[in-house]
Amino acid sequence: MVATGDALPLILDALCRLVEESANGVLASILLVDGDRLRHGGAPGLPKAYTDAIDGGLIGPRAGSCGTAAYRGEQVVVSDIASDPLWVDYRAIALPYALRACWSTPIMSSEGRVIGTFAMYYREPRSPSRRDQEVIAKITHLAGVAIEREITHEKLQRSEAYLAEAQRLTHTGTWAWGARTEKMLYCSDEMFRIFGFDPQEGVSSEKLWERIVAKDHDRVREVFRQALREKKDFADAYRIMLPDGAIKDIDVIGHPVVDKAGEVAEYLGTIVDVTEHKRVEEERERLRRLEADLAHMNRVSLMGELTASFAHEIKQPMTGAVAKAHACVRWLRRDEPDVAEACGAAAKMVDDVMRAAKIMDRIGSLYGRGASEREALDLNLIIREIAAMLGDMAKRNSVSIRTELDLQLPPTTADRIQLQLVLMNLMRNGIEAMRSDGGELTVTSRRTKDRQLLIAVNDSGVGLPVQESERIFDAFFTTKPQGTGMGLSISRRIIESHGGRLWASPHAVHGATFHFTLPVTLPGDVTSSWPWPPG
Repeated sequence: MVATGDALPLILDALCRLVEESANGVLASILLVDGDRLRHGGAPGLPKAYTDAIDGGLIGPRAGSCGTAAYRGEQVVVSDIASDPLWVDYRAIALPYALRACWSTPIMSSEGRVIGTFAMYYREPRSPSRRDQEVIAKITHLAGVAIEREITHEKLQRSEAYLAEAQRLTHTGTWAWGARTEKMLYCSDEMFRIFGFDPQEGVSSEKLWERIVAKDHDRVREVFRQALREKKDFADAYRIMLPDGAIKDIDVIGHPVVDKAGEVAEYLGTIVDVTEHKRVEEERERLRRLEADLAHMNRVSLMGELTASFAHEIKQPMTGAVAKAHACVRWLRRDEPDVAEACGAAAKMVDDVMRAAKIMDRIGSLYGRGASEREALDLNLIIREIAAMLGDMAKRNSVSIRTELDLQLPPTTADRIQLQLVLMNLMRNGIEAMRSDGGELTVTSRRTKDRQLLIAVNDSGVGLPVQESERIFDAFFTTKPQGTGMGLSISRRIIESHGGRLWASPHAVHGATFHFTLPVTLPGDVTSSWPWPPG
């Protein structure tokens, strides 16, 4: 029965009957260990009410014959249930059925672990004979084989179920291919699902090859043949087409199994359906490109509005340079050229041109699409630069820009252009919020107690949308008629990519403050000696 795979309860009942038929007056029972309890296994001769009563009994040092035998891991012989102390808690269950003696022997696994108990009951007090012990030894051995086979079978089924579920969740199929027969030896259910075949019908190697799209077919075959010739592992990626026209992206890995003669007997491997993963990555890349384009558009949009301010700022030094150039020419055209005056005018002209060049450099850095490498930056310097750029725009809107900067502010590692963009967005938004009535835009920098740099941009404008202080950071959300809704969203992404945080807080009366933090960057252990906390 064990060899033919009969069910365990049938096998255990058959063992008990075999014992009961070979000896007069015996009632046999087999219980199975289930954690710290014993469960019914087989007991065809015992009253059902009794087997139900002891089913699930605890294993312990004074738990009748079976519970104690399982606890000790050795045979427990109780010749008289009515008087034995091991049966104090179970006597009232056994005696009503005239059960007076119980010999229980643990059933051991091949690893020496208790997996059950075999008990022989009698209706009169008695002890086992030599022949009884021989029967017990044989029955416990047979029961152990049957129970251990069932445990192994259950573990195997559980393991296969876990593996199948893991393959389903990860879209991973497994396969085996015979090198001598050139046929598939094994395909997991998930591999059938990936390739669109019915597991009940099976599949051949050629049918699998036919699923590979024509463009990849020859290359994939050559990769496999080369691995076979060289007896090496291989990894490849290709596409398959299902009967309904659906295309899937596949990653395959193969490993050779070599026989004693050194020849490849089999190839074992995995097939992974990476279609969804690839689609998600492509979508992420598309969104990254879109975000980069929107960030670039946002910079260009800002620059369009600031053109007048920059033109005025550039015009002043250039006009001054032209005037000084004319003066220089006049000094040199005199009957007696005044070289000293001419040199002075020329030097001042150089200063004016250099000033205009610096202004142009600042404009160019904001127009640039590419991201510069991150470097140690002085945030105070960047704040002053952006304040200078926005000076004319602020004046046109009757807004004054004031800075309160921590002169001991440590540096941070960041992308200069991106931080310029963030500050440009926040300060420009503040100016626009006050364009109706004017006001003051205050930009502060300071150190926090948790060793961060904190920048705040405060305005006295219209304030934040009611109950939408977080939505303002959502892409495409805007309260401006001509706004893109991307400025704050991009700014938050930039700050978070630098390891910081950007948020907004409304004022009790009017206006709003935008805050962002950035980590401190100091060489070596200088951080510990920097003046913290601030003040």
